[in-house]
Amino acid sequence: MINYKVGNLLDVESGIIVHGCNMQGKFGSGLALQIKHKWPECYKAYKQQLPLKKLGETIWYPVNEHLWVVNALTQEFYGRDSLRCYLSYLALKDCFDYIINYAVRTDQNIHLPDMIGCGLAGGNRDTVVKTMKFLVNKNNFMNELTIWSMI
Repeated sequence: MINYKVGNLLDVESGIIVHGCNMQGKFGSGLALQIKHKWPECYKAYKQQLPLKKLGETIWYPVNEHLWVVNALTQEFYGRDSLRCYLSYLALKDCFDYIINYAVRTDQNIHLPDMIGCGLAGGNRDTVVKTMKFLVNKNNFMNELTIWSMI
């Protein structure tokens, strides 16, 4: 089930928080920068594991025994060119297929920002939401996938 909520995604206390990341080792703006400030060890884990990863893979950081932050490697590059799409839809699908499958096996809820891959990454929100709905159905995900609009 997909829910929509307004609030601070980073106030979630349990489940899996997902955000899109680039392959360049940067958490320089947006939600990534907020995560870097709130959980600096998450950024360190991303930097350490990034050389071993490929686009479409994930880097997991355990905040505590009830909460994970997942760095979903959905962009090869990053930038501020509003005419360019940095988001790889295939990478987004691969990341979320893995994350949802894991959440099914471990009975966890998933939380993500409303514009994942659509803000600075330049993706199309309708396409991203359709991808999420497809993967929720494909993986028979019965828990909550909450899309957060930040206040």
